[in-house]
Amino acid sequence: MTADEPGETADGAGVTAAAPAGRVGHLHHQPALDGVRGLAVLAVVVLHAGPASWLPGGFLGVSLFFTLSGYLITSLLLRRADTGVDVPAFWRKRIRRLLPASLVTIATPHRGTPLADAGARLVRGSRVLSASLGSVLDLTTERMRVFEAETPDVCTVQYASIAVSPGRGARGVGPWLLPTYRWLRRSAGDNDGVVPLASQRRGRVLGHLHADHWSAVGWGRFDAPSFYERLALELLAGRGLPEGPVAGAHPLLLGAPEAA
Repeated sequence: MTADEPGETADGAGVTAAAPAGRVGHLHHQPALDGVRGLAVLAVVVLHAGPASWLPGGFLGVSLFFTLSGYLITSLLLRRADTGVDVPAFWRKRIRRLLPASLVTIATPHRGTPLADAGARLVRGSRVLSASLGSVLDLTTERMRVFEAETPDVCTVQYASIAVSPGRGARGVGPWLLPTYRWLRRSAGDNDGVVPLASQRRGRVLGHLHADHWSAVGWGRFDAPSFYERLALELLAGRGLPEGPVAGAHPLLLGAPEAA
């Protein structure tokens, strides 16, 4: 969250609720705005998760974010109006807050996955199924090839990835992913049950997580929240990628012993 987002003041203090006449004071943290923001996020998620007919006005959630952010940024400028506003410095600070210093992906199908290709073949000719599975069909190898070609890397961002696959082969895969793991193993090599290992690698590879896809996203015994928290703290501490691999950050990285 940045200081310009709802629910947080510019310096995190959130001190005064009222200000002398003619002046603009700091804003308290407003729980109601958090609720509004949550509804806006939910609307956007529902809009993207299924057919547009589910929630035709879901795109208004984006407009709501812009409105709240515009209000808070204007309040920042008005508070500084008495002493003058250094406009270039103000926008440099905003840009530094908004633009990422690094982007780390985990088990992400940068080159698509054959599972999505198979799904596209199965629903071909059905408008209802194609619309319902639109987000999945966007991960076909062809669509991801087009996406990569049309979306060049940003020169100011460091790109890295963490690869995911079970270190013990099929024995390290949950039963729900075992059929897809074996199928992908024959057609695309090592994988996490959803995404081939070759498709996961992007930029600098920071490590290899011994887990299947669902465990890596927190749907298994693997303690994904703790792992992500440690990785995020390392990135925040240096505002970018760590100098070396993050093998020491978790016992399931880069050849360390796996959990039972």
